[in-house]
Amino acid sequence: MSYKTSITLVDGASPVAQELITLSPEKTAKVVAQPLNNLFRARFYELEATRPNKLQAPRVHFWANMARSTTATTRGEAVAIIVNAVGLGLRIHGGTIKPKGVNKITGKPLQFLTIPTILGYGKRARELNVKPQRVDGRPALVLDTPDRKTNPKVAYWLARQATMHKDPTILPSNDAVRSASVDALRKYIALQVKRAQAKQSQP
Repeated sequence: MSYKTSITLVDGASPVAQELITLSPEKTAKVVAQPLNNLFRARFYELEATRPNKLQAPRVHFWANMARSTTATTRGEAVAIIVNAVGLGLRIHGGTIKPKGVNKITGKPLQFLTIPTILGYGKRARELNVKPQRVDGRPALVLDTPDRKTNPKVAYWLARQATMHKDPTILPSNDAVRSASVDALRKYIALQVKRAQAKQSQP
């Protein structure tokens, strides 16, 4: 995710405006990079606190991991927010998920996704003693219990594909990005003006 920065001067005579005139787009990007990084991290921590696990299973702290994996860098006059973790893009843009890879035992291409229930959430299928079985007409992996035929305990549903709906609200709004950028620039410029005035007042 990249954001370009630009400034429009209204009062060209003020000390703040004079400081802005000398502030290049590249320098502007450097000033706002860390505040934007903080904004994105804060948003992910907010999601961690406000979006409970839909299965009411123990949390795997997906959003907290996203926050810890977030960094910012500058590319010319653009600020790039980098999230070094898997799964964010799919949640933002949505898409269809299909099985990939091969079965490690048979060597054949995988045919199904394993969609966990609360019994399988946070675990891999191979960590549980499960058996394939149809439940209510649907393919599933059930716990291998003595009564699994009559009382199946589904750990995973099996699916050829799954669709994740897009959710752009995961990211901070454009207004929030602009506000954080403007606030960072104001603080930076106020500091520069204060330093310049302090130098001028020295004998």
